[in-house]
Amino acid sequence: MESLSQLVHGQTLAVYYSDDNVWHERLALWKQSGTHWMIYTPDSDRYVEDLSGTDPDGPNRVKVKGVDFKYWSRVGGSAYRFRSFPSEADFRMLLKDSFRELSKEVVDFDRDWRPSSIMDMKGQTHAAEDFLGGLLTTHRITCKGGGVLTSDPLSPEDARHKQQKMIRDFVPADLPPVGKEWTSLESSAPYQRGEVLTIDAKKDVMNGDLALIQTESGWLVARLMTQTERDNMLQDSKQAASSSHAPEAPAPTAEDKEADIGSDARTLFIDYNEQNCRYKEWRKVVMESRDYNYSDWPHQGPSTVLHLLTHMHCFGGDPRQWLQLWARQKGVYESDRVMHELRCLTGIFYHGGTFDQLNMPVLSSMEVAARRIQSIVEAYSAGPPGASDWSNSKLFTGYVGPDDLVSPSLRSWAVRRGKE
Repeated sequence: MESLSQLVHGQTLAVYYSDDNVWHERLALWKQSGTHWMIYTPDSDRYVEDLSGTDPDGPNRVKVKGVDFKYWSRVGGSAYRFRSFPSEADFRMLLKDSFRELSKEVVDFDRDWRPSSIMDMKGQTHAAEDFLGGLLTTHRITCKGGGVLTSDPLSPEDARHKQQKMIRDFVPADLPPVGKEWTSLESSAPYQRGEVLTIDAKKDVMNGDLALIQTESGWLVARLMTQTERDNMLQDSKQAASSSHAPEAPAPTAEDKEADIGSDARTLFIDYNEQNCRYKEWRKVVMESRDYNYSDWPHQGPSTVLHLLTHMHCFGGDPRQWLQLWARQKGVYESDRVMHELRCLTGIFYHGGTFDQLNMPVLSSMEVAARRIQSIVEAYSAGPPGASDWSNSKLFTGYVGPDDLVSPSLRSWAVRRGKE
C-alpha cells in the first residue's frame, strides 16, 4: 500500500472494518514493524493494529488523511472521529508510552530505530530528533567495573520496588477541596463511571488527585474532578457507547463545506496499481459508489446505475466480462450491430469506474447510458428466441419525441370518452 509506506508518526488515518458501517479515525503513534502500528483511538484506546488490510481482526480498508483524501466529507461515508486531539504534551507522552510498551512486549522491536519526521497535532511536520529531543533516550549509568545499567526496561526486582514505593506514597484519603468531588473513573458494582463517591478515611487511600476506594468487589479508582470535567467525561462516554451502533459524522467544518461546493460527491478516492498507474478495481468501484437523491433529477423513475454496477460485479466481475456472459447466453455474435453498441456503453462504465474513478450513480449522463443498456437487455428478454421486443424501450430510456406533444392526461381523457 503506497500511502501506508509513507505514513508519518502523528498522522491520522481512516480505517474501515468489514463488520461495521462507518469509518473510524485513528492516530498513528509508533511503527512496530512492517504494517503493524501502535495506534490511538477516539475512545482513548491504544494498541497495535495491522494496517495491511489482510488481517481478519484488523481493518480491511485504510486511507491516510492528506494522501488518500483531504477532507473528511470525502472519505466515502460517515466517520467516527476524535472530538478533540490530544494536547502537544499528551501527544509526546503517548509517543513515549507507545515506545516503552513496544520495547517491553515485542521481542524483535528495534529500540534504536527512530522515524525521520513527526507530525504534531496541528498538522505541522518536524524533524524527529528536534521534536523528540531526549524523550526516548535510554539513560545509562556507568558503575564500578565499567558495567552499564539501563533504566528501561526495569528488572523484575526494580519493578517490584517501584510498585512498593508507589504504594507507600498513598496516604489515608481526605475530603475533596472546594469545587471538586471524588469521581469514579470506572464501573464496579454498585458504582458507575462518573458517579460522585464518598470517601472513608479509615479504609480508602489517595495519592495526589487519585484515590483507591475499597468496595465489595475490590478497589475502585477515583479522581478529583470539577463539575465541568465530570460532565465532559460523561459526554465522551455517551458518545463512545453510541458509536458501537450508528455513530453520526461530526458537523462538517468550513474546509469540508468549501470542498463540497459544486462537487456533489461525484468522484471516488483515487487509487493506483502496483505500477503506480491510475487504476481502481471494479470491486472497489462498487463498494465505494453511493447513490444520492436530487430534487432536480432530470429523469423520471428510479435511479438505476448502482443496481447495474452491482449486478455486473456479481455476474461477470466487471462490465466487459458481463457483456461476454450475456452475449453467449443470448446467442449474440461479435459482428452484430447491438454488440458494437453494448461494447461502447459498457466501456463507458468500465473506464468511468476504473480510470476516471467517478461516483457514477449520481451522474445524470451515466443514468442515460444505464437505461439504454437495460432497454436492450429487456428487449432480448421479452422477445421470443432469436428475436427481440422493443415495445418498452421508450419507457426504459425515457425518450421524448415530437409526437409526445399530446398531453398524456388529454390522451387518457379522449380514450375514456371514446369508450363511453
